[in-house]
Amino acid sequence: TFGRLLTALDEAGEAAGTGVPYKLGLTATPDRADRKALSVYWRLAKSYSIIRAIEAGHLVEPTFEQRFLPDLNLGDVKTSEDGDFNEAALGVAMLAAHVVEHTVEALGEFGRGRRVIVFTATVEQATLTPDALCAQGWIARWVSGETPTAIRRNLIRAFRVGEIQVLCNVDVLTEGTDIPPVDCVVMARPTRSRPRYMQGLGRGLRPSPGKVDCLVIDLVGASNEHRMIVAPILLAEERAKKAA
Repeated sequence: TFGRLLTALDEAGEAAGTGVPYKLGLTATPDRADRKALSVYWRLAKSYSIIRAIEAGHLVEPTFEQRFLPDLNLGDVKTSEDGDFNEAALGVAMLAAHVVEHTVEALGEFGRGRRVIVFTATVEQATLTPDALCAQGWIARWVSGETPTAIRRNLIRAFRVGEIQVLCNVDVLTEGTDIPPVDCVVMARPTRSRPRYMQGLGRGLRPSPGKVDCLVIDLVGASNEHRMIVAPILLAEERAKKAA
């Protein structure tokens, strides 16, 4: 689809007699889930790394807590056509590993007082998690692609202003979501897609008054698989270079 669109723009320019038009492409996630290179269509003119953005104060620094699920077995979870885990099989594996209980435990240990987004594998996991959190005194809700638009907007508004502490979701609060007060992200689903991981992580990096960092609670090893943003290590290396 992307290639056809660019071809159509070129053909339209030539048909109008103006020649092939110049095109400017902007993206916050230059990686593709299928690992194909964007260089087929674009020449890189400028890049601005997350590390530079953190150093310049445009993003906050992430901190990590890893509490992996000891019973998680992904051996029988196959991948889908998009290269990521099959959702149905992944959902079964996550619940078998007691992901809901581990999420509640990790948030109780590290997440109190923070505005939290939890990324889950399935709608079932997303619905079970808030119930378990509410039983522990949290104000938690969930949204998915099945949530009616008006209800979803009201839930996100309530979360944005602090009436909800934890919002669980399935691929809803990733691309295009702007809630700067979020200062805790829980990775409660593994993914082989670095763009999906980065989009989820990025929900917590926006600066906001009084916000000093974003706590990333990784239950599934995503921050190991996608090492592009083990930011504390990368930041320490950058600062060591400057000090030298």
